[in-house]
Amino acid sequence: MNYAKLPIAAALALLTVVGARTADAQGFTPRSLQDPAQTLTREVGKSRAAELRSQIPRIINGDDAATGEFPHQVSLLEEGNAPGLERHFCGGSIIGTDTILTAAHCVTWFVGVTDFVRVGAGHIDLDQLTEHEIAGVWIHPFYDDITLDFDFAIIKTRTNFFDPAIKLIDANENQTLGVGDLATITGWGVNENGEIQQVLQKAEVNVVARTDCNSVDAYDGMVSGRMICLASPGKDACQGDSGGPAIATLEGSDEPILFGTTSWGFGCAEPEFPGVYSRVISVRDWIDSIL
Repeated sequence: MNYAKLPIAAALALLTVVGARTADAQGFTPRSLQDPAQTLTREVGKSRAAELRSQIPRIINGDDAATGEFPHQVSLLEEGNAPGLERHFCGGSIIGTDTILTAAHCVTWFVGVTDFVRVGAGHIDLDQLTEHEIAGVWIHPFYDDITLDFDFAIIKTRTNFFDPAIKLIDANENQTLGVGDLATITGWGVNENGEIQQVLQKAEVNVVARTDCNSVDAYDGMVSGRMICLASPGKDACQGDSGGPAIATLEGSDEPILFGTTSWGFGCAEPEFPGVYSRVISVRDWIDSIL
C-alpha cells in the first residue's frame, strides 16, 4: 500500500494502524513538526519543509493543467534561492487579494517564523512562480493535530497582489453539492517515482457519501462533519498537495467554487480509502471574520 497521501511523517506512524478495521483517532500522530524545546533556526525550518515535502500527497495519472486554468492555486515554498521545484512543500488557494486558504497541518511549524516561507503564485510551472513574503498565519482555533479535524489555516501576504480569488462555497451552494458530483483537485505532488511534478496536475474525482467513507471497511468513523471524501474508482487518482484546492462547478453556474482543501487519507487510489478533504462551508464564519 502507498502512504504518499498522508501528510507529514504520519504515514510511518500509521503503518501500525492501516489494515486494522477498528483503527481510531489514536492511530494518528500529531501533524505539527515543531518541537517546543528546539529553537527554530533557518536550518531547522529547511529540514521541516523537506520532511513535509517527503510526504506530499500526489495525483496519480493526472493531466497537466493549462496555463491560466487554475489561477487560484498557490505553492508554499521554503525560503531560499533554489528553483521552486526544489522548495515546494504544500499547496493553497487564493481567496482574497492578500489571503491564502491552506491546511493547518502545513503551517503549524512556521507560525511566528514566517521569514522561512514564501507563497508562490501566478504560473503552472513551479520554477516560474512569483514569490511573496508572508505577513501572518491564522490557524483555526479548534484544529486538532491528532484527528486533523478543523484542518484549516489562513495566510496573509505583505502586499495585495492576488487576482483573481476563487469564490468560496456558500450555504445555498452547499445544499446542491451532493454524492456523485464531479470535482477537480490540483497540485504539484509527487509522481509514481516520488518526484515533485514541475507542472501543475489536475484530476477529476467524485463526492463520496460520508456514511460510506465512515464504514467499518473504510475510515470507521474517523471522518467528521468538517470533512468530505472524494474518490474516482478505476481512475487511480489521489489527492493533490496538502492544503490545495478541491473545486466544483455546480449545475446552472459557470463559475467554479472552492468547497474543500486537501487534508488526509490512507494509501493512494485504494478503493476503500477515498481522499479526505476539509469542508470549507463548515468554517465560513471563521474565514469571513479574517477576510
